[in-house]
Amino acid sequence: GDVDTASKLHADSGGLDILIAPVVGKKECHLMHKVDGDRFACGYDADLSTGYVDANKHPRSQFARVWKTVVSPGEILFLPQGTHHQCKNIEPCLSYSRFHLDTRNIQGFVDSMFEDDAPEIDHDQVIWNCIADLTNYVLVFEERFQAMSDEEKQALKIPTEFYQHIADLGVLRHICKDVIQRMRNMPRKSTLRKEWRNWTKLLKDIDNCLSLVA
Repeated sequence: GDVDTASKLHADSGGLDILIAPVVGKKECHLMHKVDGDRFACGYDADLSTGYVDANKHPRSQFARVWKTVVSPGEILFLPQGTHHQCKNIEPCLSYSRFHLDTRNIQGFVDSMFEDDAPEIDHDQVIWNCIADLTNYVLVFEERFQAMSDEEKQALKIPTEFYQHIADLGVLRHICKDVIQRMRNMPRKSTLRKEWRNWTKLLKDIDNCLSLVA
């Protein structure tokens, strides 16, 4: 974008972290603490780049925690999910942005699914694909391990990512249980509530996978 191309203060929906990496040019970014952004609700009409927010219109914004940084090529700005932010090009700028999901911010992602604040994101499919990839990795590893001789098993150095995948599946197991409980507490006519049986089957798949390496 050109110089001075800018966004207003906002928080992206969807429950995902955001990574911003300029390829060419510099970008000035103002970040407001998630709690303060939710509490003060400054909205799209607030402009932090001027260093001034109308205190008559947003009186509580004067107490918000705000940080300013300039991101240059070779640097990456990480925004935890729900962070209110405003960006402005201080040079002609081409930047790369992407969303990020891991077990640290998965709960916010699930909250977004139930709030339906980002209908363009297929939340349940993303979670299902994550679980499918992890369980497939563990099952393939276990199959290869069982095919080894006793000598090969003793000499094997189990990769760190195997333990990480097991830990991630443990987190996702709790997420599944949380989703099932929340779905079953929804009104009977809710479309989302009807999916709780499928999530129960998914939970069983995780348990079966974890039982192999217990």
